[in-house]
Amino acid sequence: QGSRPHTHERGASFSSMRSELLAAFLALAARPSRRAVANAAAPPPPPVVCSGDVTLQEALEEECNVVSGSLAVSGLAENVLSVNLSAVEGAVLVQPDNTGGSITFAALESIGGELAVTGGPTDALQQVAFPVLATVGGELSIAQHPSLEALAVPQLGDIGGAVTVQGNAALESLALPALGPSAQSITCRCADNPITPC
Repeated sequence: QGSRPHTHERGASFSSMRSELLAAFLALAARPSRRAVANAAAPPPPPVVCSGDVTLQEALEEECNVVSGSLAVSGLAENVLSVNLSAVEGAVLVQPDNTGGSITFAALESIGGELAVTGGPTDALQQVAFPVLATVGGELSIAQHPSLEALAVPQLGDIGGAVTVQGNAALESLALPALGPSAQSITCRCADNPITPC
């Protein structure tokens, strides 16, 4: 008879210990890991800024996110995809000596100056795309390009100057909503293209 209370005490002690262990385990599981805390506290890396005027080749090599001057696109001999560049504070000048078939600026959101796409007799560039470009601070010019077939700027809504689309003998597609019905304040000059975008 004397042993029964002792057994109950041991059982109660074991139950209490099990409850404490369970509570400790749950508290540990709810605590974020050191890696998670470190990741949450780490600030995003600063953007890579290329100072002054640069070529697209230089911007790609240096993995620029921002160009503080103008960007010259010339001498490209193959298709190009730019994924890092998000802003050019100066102009973007696609010059008339590219023999690659296409250029895509996948992350470029703003151009502070003009956007000019011009061609020449040896130019083989057929497609240029700015899928997320929203702002061009200056004029937009697509002119005298014998091989350009398509230009896509589907998100562009803010143009600071006139728009010229002229003398592009192969142009078949121009995705440019800024030239739509709401663009009454934009001066648009269009001539000598297979299509009439404005």
